[in-house]
Amino acid sequence: KTLSVAPGRVIKFAPNSTLYVSGHLEADGTESQKIHFTDYRDDTVGGDTNGDGSDSSPSPGWWRGIHLRDGATADFDYASIRYSIGHYIGAWVYTHFAPIFKTGTGDINVTHTTISDSSGHGLWILNSSGTHTIEDNSISGNGNYGIILQSSSSPSTSISRNTVSANSNSGLYVDNSSPRILDNRTSNNTNYGLYVTGTSLPFSVSSNAFSATSSEWRYSPPGSAWWCFSLAGRSPTVSANR
Repeated sequence: KTLSVAPGRVIKFAPNSTLYVSGHLEADGTESQKIHFTDYRDDTVGGDTNGDGSDSSPSPGWWRGIHLRDGATADFDYASIRYSIGHYIGAWVYTHFAPIFKTGTGDINVTHTTISDSSGHGLWILNSSGTHTIEDNSISGNGNYGIILQSSSSPSTSISRNTVSANSNSGLYVDNSSPRILDNRTSNNTNYGLYVTGTSLPFSVSSNAFSATSSEWRYSPPGSAWWCFSLAGRSPTVSANR
């Protein structure tokens, strides 16, 4: 089944709520009519929904984001996703959350989308074999990694032309995964612009501009101390980065 969200729609969430997707989510806005997923208290879009004037304001971690289950697919274009959490919750929940979280099979396309003000990760793909296109997005002000890709070895995943800034950990974290990383811009992230770990490495890393508070990039081979990021001679194409 498909849930289609019309351009210009504003969807506000109650505390600790999650949008789970098992079918297809289509959230295609336009440049002039973006789709907003946000905190119920956010008066900047859709008006004063809770009717309390200025007595409340949105904050990171209010809701639990969009969770794309095994087999689910999604298209986000000209969307905005703000104020969710972005981490694993154990105890009675035992699952992962992020503004956009994807696991298992199924493809996702995230383009021209803003992901910000999460209390944890921004966009998180874990143990996924799908074809994922992550292009032309702005990912900023999140409480952990901006983009995190883990155990997703398909080189058909493209991370391109994104601006990733002011996140409270590395801008891009790639763990045991093989995406194509092209023409991204990272700045003012805590730790690294790009951080790579694991035995499966990015298929290619080209024409990016990485900067961060600690270092531009870092590769940490399994069982070793941290090394400066260097993939030359390890099969990926690494070129024209700065």
